[in-house]
Amino acid sequence: MTTKETMFNKIKRDNNCRTAVVIISFLLCLILWYIRIIPNLNPILVIALIATISTIVIYVLLYNNIASSYMDYGVATCDFILITTLIYYTGGIESPFYLIYIIVILIEVMDLVDKKHMIYNIIVSLFAYAFVIIMMNYNNLSNLLIYHLIAREIFILVTGIIALQYANMINTKQEEIIRANKEKVEVVQELAIGVLHEIRNPLAGIKLLVQGLNNELGNDDCQKDYLNEISMEVDKLNKFSTDFLNYARPFNLNVEEINLESLTNEILHTLIFTESFANTINIHKKIPSDLMIIGDREKIREVLFNIINNAIQSIEEREKTIEEERKIIIKTKSINLNYIGIEISDTGIGISHENLDKIFKPFFTLKEKGTGLGLSICKRIIDAHEGSIEIKSQLNMGTTFLIHLPVKI
Repeated sequence: MTTKETMFNKIKRDNNCRTAVVIISFLLCLILWYIRIIPNLNPILVIALIATISTIVIYVLLYNNIASSYMDYGVATCDFILITTLIYYTGGIESPFYLIYIIVILIEVMDLVDKKHMIYNIIVSLFAYAFVIIMMNYNNLSNLLIYHLIAREIFILVTGIIALQYANMINTKQEEIIRANKEKVEVVQELAIGVLHEIRNPLAGIKLLVQGLNNELGNDDCQKDYLNEISMEVDKLNKFSTDFLNYARPFNLNVEEINLESLTNEILHTLIFTESFANTINIHKKIPSDLMIIGDREKIREVLFNIINNAIQSIEEREKTIEEERKIIIKTKSINLNYIGIEISDTGIGISHENLDKIFKPFFTLKEKGTGLGLSICKRIIDAHEGSIEIKSQLNMGTTFLIHLPVKI
């Protein structure tokens, strides 16, 4: 999972918990007002309204794929202001709502994403609670009140320290598991790469022998058909081993600024000279000429080439398609300030609903001669760029890929 996806899921979980806390707190305030512990409900209604609006705003931002650490800190700060205001209007030192500070800290433990954020929550909780109690009782700070304040501050601090230690322990265990799994994967990768290299060497020899025998036989010799079949199977094995090596071998990104329109034109120019364009396919391209993205040019080229080529093959496979329907649309759309969406749609044969969940899995293919690694490699490349790739499709209607990539503003 990418950093952006991790932060997105964290903020979403936090907002779900925030919704529950707002509802429960408001119901508790109603009860306290009903039994006349809270004299005036109006400030509580205003706080609940602001909390509800902020929660809805966060859901809207998440719906538009906007999530960042700055947003997370901003939301937490807003929460502490609302909690402190609620304590102010519900009795100060006598208010039970100081426990929400504890809930905020414990929710952060559930996320296990950012230790700095947890420390921030603990410090702000201690400061905010002390500030509101001292401000409310500035002219009447009795020893009993100070003892109560210190006791609750210690309670919040101790809870925070225990939560922090627990989070550290869980993170350490997770890192050990990830490290152990990574070592196992690396061993398997090295073994697989070694075996495939050993297979490729005799395959090259078989290919040369077949070509030599083919040259010695006459054109009418029926044995040439067998040799051609052997040669085709050798080519299949070679393609599979190449794809597998590309999938298994770790790679480093050479990040640079890329002009998306220029790269797309380069890919289309290459594809025009292949057999895939034997029949006319209309290409509709809507990409700003000055749009720059951030990434590894060769890797991004590999992804776009693979998807566009798949779109061409899908259209060729579809029967009874009139020329107007034989088209591919490549366009961009703004996601947020940091990401751009690249949408590639075709009017091809489409993919059934049950196969959509498997489409990015290694070795899953719907092609007779496919290896099932093309889209798996694409997803791996996009994940390495901290982007995302989605697919929507309907049988005999077409397929749409949406790729999210970092953009240069």
